[in-house]
Amino acid sequence: MSIELALLPIAIAAVTAWSNRNRSRPQGEKSFLIETAFADEKTLKEALVVLGCQGTVSAEGVYSKLGTSRIIFARQQDSRFDALFLGDIKESDASRFVEQLSAEYGKLVQQEVFQRLLDKASQHGLVYEREEILADNSIVVTLLVRP
Repeated sequence: MSIELALLPIAIAAVTAWSNRNRSRPQGEKSFLIETAFADEKTLKEALVVLGCQGTVSAEGVYSKLGTSRIIFARQQDSRFDALFLGDIKESDASRFVEQLSAEYGKLVQQEVFQRLLDKASQHGLVYEREEILADNSIVVTLLVRP
């Protein structure tokens, strides 16, 4: 007997949440804010690295650069990070960057969830048999149930 589980790509959920909550507000002539669904500092930093950026952590949030523009990912009261873009960057370019970052962030979260699933499965007597990554980046995991 086996069990198959499908892990839907978290990237889709993250981008959808971001799209639904994205509201840019002018903060001054050369700055604007984009709300995000990012909640984990470590995963945010890893996603920035995947896109070729570095993230520096401080008490206020995560700092990064995109070209000549600075980005401050400031933690909000609800534990999310909002992205404040400072400098000469088009809002459309910043939005596209946040979309790409959301996709990478989602992939990293999905990998972490997948690893935790495998760890928990073995603790509960399930044996990993195989995995299949589908065209939409969802993962189908087949686990065998020990008799």
